[in-house]
Amino acid sequence: MKFIKNLLFTALAILTFSSVQASEKFEPTWESLQKFETPEWYSDAKLGIFLHWGPQTIPRMGGWYPRNMYNEEHKAYKSHLKNFGHPSEVGYKDIIAMWKAEKFAADNLVQVFKRAGAGFIVPVATHHDNFDHWNSVHHDWNSVKKGPRKDIVGLWRDATLKQGLRFGVSTHLARSYSWFQPSHGADTKGPFKGLAYDGSKPENQGLYHETHGDTYLFYPKNPSKAFVASWKNRHLDLIDNYQPDLLYWDGAVPFEEVGRDIVAHLYNENIKRNGNNEALLCYKPIRGTHGDFRDGIGVMDLERGTFLKAQKTTWQNDTSIGPWFWDGRARKDYRQVNEIVDMFVDLVSKNGVLLMNIPLKPDGKMDETTRAMLAKLTAWTTINGEAIFKTRPWIKYGEGPSIHQAKRAAHAVDTKVVEGVVFETKDIHVRDTKLDPLGSQDIRFTASKDASIIYAFVMDWPSDEDLLISSLSQENTGAIAAVELLGHGTVSWSQDSAGLKLKLPASAPSDYASAFKIKLK
Repeated sequence: MKFIKNLLFTALAILTFSSVQASEKFEPTWESLQKFETPEWYSDAKLGIFLHWGPQTIPRMGGWYPRNMYNEEHKAYKSHLKNFGHPSEVGYKDIIAMWKAEKFAADNLVQVFKRAGAGFIVPVATHHDNFDHWNSVHHDWNSVKKGPRKDIVGLWRDATLKQGLRFGVSTHLARSYSWFQPSHGADTKGPFKGLAYDGSKPENQGLYHETHGDTYLFYPKNPSKAFVASWKNRHLDLIDNYQPDLLYWDGAVPFEEVGRDIVAHLYNENIKRNGNNEALLCYKPIRGTHGDFRDGIGVMDLERGTFLKAQKTTWQNDTSIGPWFWDGRARKDYRQVNEIVDMFVDLVSKNGVLLMNIPLKPDGKMDETTRAMLAKLTAWTTINGEAIFKTRPWIKYGEGPSIHQAKRAAHAVDTKVVEGVVFETKDIHVRDTKLDPLGSQDIRFTASKDASIIYAFVMDWPSDEDLLISSLSQENTGAIAAVELLGHGTVSWSQDSAGLKLKLPASAPSDYASAFKIKLK
């Protein structure tokens, strides 16, 4: 009886996860936008590549350099003064001029990402620095008129579609109005005391905005009508001319009805092209400092975060293999492939999708450490991809010591506040950078869409030749027809009330987590 209930639960869940999106037009109201249903292509894809890349990579000091270089106490200011000059004359506008993207080859990069298993590509279209990476109709500070003199977003889009992948864009523009205001200040001491930075000069305010005094780190408290109008028009331009299937926002929904109007426009334009909506907004469950949040209008995104249990709807973890923007730091700070694979498998078992950032060098190339990592990931997905891509959650996401650790953490951490940021979500989640390594007793599960196959990942290869997976008892699964180890072949097995007992080969077929394919009768 328990098996029948579990099978019905899984089948019902799969019907929910793969439901067809209605073609009804969306209105810019919360009620209308909450009719959103996750597109099946996205739930199938599991892996996307995020690309933080832009003028910020020139100084090699991170994505917040454009703001920090105007803080006389910050190391970015001191580095800028030494390497480029005082920001009263040589400002971020001049860093933009140095960005040439001279070795950027989108076709070659997307081919590498596709081989690793990526189903969609998401380049940053504009960051906090108010610089558009496309042929922006409404903003002269763009990559066609300045810097590389190339339509960066257009090149990414063409290369992505050529490989048959889905194309997305991210915009981080909403906070720019206040975030960039330090560029209007001046030194308070030293030889340059009182000398105004270049952001205060009228001829530069197309980039730096007008002087208004609000230096808030997050979404501006009182943005001008002109800035909100510019934000809206640039989004409409991006959606209409580059037709992304995914729009990522670095926060929740900004600017009230204006923000909701952009979400509705994204979905409605996609309906015009496809007959039904295949687009999605990725947004964060944060309220107050980053706009307004309502559940169910898109896909919930946790920046460098993961849930501690499976979710009913598809969600996303966006994280990076190292810093968000390439900064030339020693490669020892990059994530190891084993860590990436563990995180990937774990979140897929919980109905998650991984959006993994690849920081490119200023010239547009990957460094050798990144290339080596992607080669290893490609080798792993070639063997184990069947158990990841196009799968759905099973009735349990996993078993093992890490499950008990997560339960203990759930009692110890405030479910609403994580590292000082208020999240609008009932289920606890943690930073993916704080997760404990998964071991040989940790198992993660996925299932085929029709629930006829269960995939069981052993997260580290056991030293013992015998492995017991207690969740796969006959009571939970019903009768099993066959078991094989992906990349190896059939293995000896038996099943009873204690679970599924496997006889392991002497060595693992891949260097990281290994997947068993369990066919049900």
